[in-house]
Amino acid sequence: MVTNESLDLNKHLRREKGIAAALEEIVVDCQHLRAKQLPPQLQQFNL
Repeated sequence: MVTNESLDLNKHLRREKGIAAALEEIVVDCQHLRAKQLPPQLQQFNL
């Protein structure tokens, strides 16, 4: 039997996975940016 509690947990875990995937994409984007030559005003952010 599936309880409301386990459904909420599944929903929460799915959301966590989505957040993790989004953060991973951001990190990859930052790595691509870092690979390119950054203008001096952006280097201070230490991407």
